[in-house]
Amino acid sequence: MTTGSRIGTWFLLAGGTALAALMLYTLSLGGPRRLPGDDGPAGTAEVAVFFPDRDDWSDFRLGITACVRKGLVDPHSEGDDRVIVATPKSDRPIRFTWYRSRGVLETREAVARLVAGPRPPVAVVGSINTALTAALAEGLRGSATAGDGPPLLVPWATSVETDDPARGPGPFRLLDLDPGRMFRFCLNNQREADLVVRCLAARPDEPVPQRVIIVADRRDPYSLDLASCFRRVIRSVAGEAEILEQPGVVGPPTLADRPAAAERRWAATIWREINREPRPTWVVLPLQAQPAARLLIALREEGADVDPTTSPLRVLCGDGFGLSTLTEFTSEAPRPFSLWCASASNGGAQWVDRDAQVPAEIVSALALGLSRGESHDRNLTGFLSGLVIPADHHAAFGRSLAFDSSGERRGADLGNVLAILPGRREILAFSHGENGAWSPPSPIASPTVLARP
Repeated sequence: MTTGSRIGTWFLLAGGTALAALMLYTLSLGGPRRLPGDDGPAGTAEVAVFFPDRDDWSDFRLGITACVRKGLVDPHSEGDDRVIVATPKSDRPIRFTWYRSRGVLETREAVARLVAGPRPPVAVVGSINTALTAALAEGLRGSATAGDGPPLLVPWATSVETDDPARGPGPFRLLDLDPGRMFRFCLNNQREADLVVRCLAARPDEPVPQRVIIVADRRDPYSLDLASCFRRVIRSVAGEAEILEQPGVVGPPTLADRPAAAERRWAATIWREINREPRPTWVVLPLQAQPAARLLIALREEGADVDPTTSPLRVLCGDGFGLSTLTEFTSEAPRPFSLWCASASNGGAQWVDRDAQVPAEIVSALALGLSRGESHDRNLTGFLSGLVIPADHHAAFGRSLAFDSSGERRGADLGNVLAILPGRREILAFSHGENGAWSPPSPIASPTVLARP
């Protein structure tokens, strides 16, 4: 899920010591500046952060701030494109430097030059989508010798599979582009699809769908990958359902926020079919936030005369929506369908903004690994492979942190499902427990939207 497609949700961070407040203030100031020690003292561990836009770097800096608030790192100094912190016990400096590389080729070449330079990073963080993350992996893979090189920490690329031109026809698993050295801190698309489908299927008052309509954007690799993930899990829980693929519905990326005429015609067709044959129906929208929102608006407006309490329509999405966008669908006219979305964030709200939860977890993990000293930097990959942080650990942010042998994040407590039910105006959160059961739904507050630093 790209940050450009995410609707950022900004929460006022509460508490913290005076030192942490000072760090938050300095991190929020704009404009380039150099502070004493900006180049980093001797022994500084270099971490390269690759994002195409400053908004993404701002999210990452909020993650650093959350770690400062929690006492996981101490503030040292910062600049417009760099932040230096230190590990509390060993006082090991860590410098996070932002590299603004937007294109695939530019990103691949930039990370390759960096790793081959005189001061290579001990770790690389990035990027916001599958294409740029694959470029980083390819650049690192081409620069490494004998399996040696910095690990790649993936914050937001959720696709399970991607193409690899070096290996010919694919697709291949994204984490296999640089096997053994990639660690995905976010949930992948399969985990998100599993969460939504299995949560809805586990509801005793929900019938098994007889008809499933999947609307993917064939121009978007993320959408196609998420659609495949939804298809797999739906076949496993509703094997008798009729699955219809409708890949040509979504308008071009340049469309405005309102539905296009073709999207409205699609929504009208959905309701005609439901009125003709009112059987349990799922519409799956494995899309970025903007096209998904347009189709939801079209479904709501074209079904304005449908009784929400008897409608057989359920709409399922990935994690493209932020809370601020979901809130819009609670305050508008009645929806003749329920809406179910995956949410990658859960827990840790008292410490970190939801969009900064993964960056905070990355910083926390690096602080633990790099506090061991320079002699252990080359084994950072091994450290991350064996890392296990329970959800109640001081270094955690409301959920566990560990990886399987492929570099995918593991843990039954990861992610939850957000739902808006017909006739209801609150957003309900469903959590998946360690025992495999779903918790009773709990209402969550609407977000307080803040300006970016």
